[in-house]
Amino acid sequence: MKKIFLKKKVDLKGADDVYLTEKNIAVRRKVEDKRGRVVSDVTTYYPKTRENLQLAREKQKKPLRKGRD
Repeated sequence: MKKIFLKKKVDLKGADDVYLTEKNIAVRRKVEDKRGRVVSDVTTYYPKTRENLQLAREKQKKPLRKGRD
């Protein structure tokens, strides 16, 4: 299940994946059980501000992409 929120300042605590969309910064968090199955998957979107981009680039794994791979 995918939940979408739009907040002002990036929160990277517990982020599994950080990527840039065309309009926003997406931070994905997922929770897995003991067997490795995904139990919860939440993506939070933040606006592209100078401060947010600096924080996101430190944790970003891949360059600009459209949605999830």
